[in-house]
Amino acid sequence: MLFRSFIAFGALWSFATNCFGPFYHVFLYEQLGLSGTEVGVLATLTALGGVLSLPFWGPLLDRFGNRSVMCVALALLQTQQALWCVLTPANRELLYPIWLLTGSLNAGFVLGQFTILLKLIPPAAKNLAIGLNLAVTSAVAAVSPVVGGAVLGWAQNQGYPPLQVY
Repeated sequence: MLFRSFIAFGALWSFATNCFGPFYHVFLYEQLGLSGTEVGVLATLTALGGVLSLPFWGPLLDRFGNRSVMCVALALLQTQQALWCVLTPANRELLYPIWLLTGSLNAGFVLGQFTILLKLIPPAAKNLAIGLNLAVTSAVAAVSPVVGGAVLGWAQNQGYPPLQVY
């Protein structure tokens, strides 16, 4: 039962992060006027934030537990994501710390998620369970941008300004 709940949570998380996530780049190009190089730098900062923070997350997860550390990481992640609501071409320099912090906070959340998965499944079923988890969450992650794109398209077709839609 716990494993099924974990997969359901993972699917919900995949949907939430991938529904509009792919459209951040469209927003950066079309609304904030960033170049391909600038978007590449942001993507690199996210990866660097994750890589550099992983040694920090492991001991925290061991000391305070996966769920509590994941809750703090998620709360901080969502708090700083609120900055997207105030981004304009005039203050786009905020993107650099946002993407760096997003990478580091996501790393802690995903590492906690994976270690919970490893604790939930019996050793004999690890390969099958990890494969099932990835299959379900990946299928949901593949469908969610279609839904997000439809919502964004609908809102723009209703005449809402693109900056407000994104």
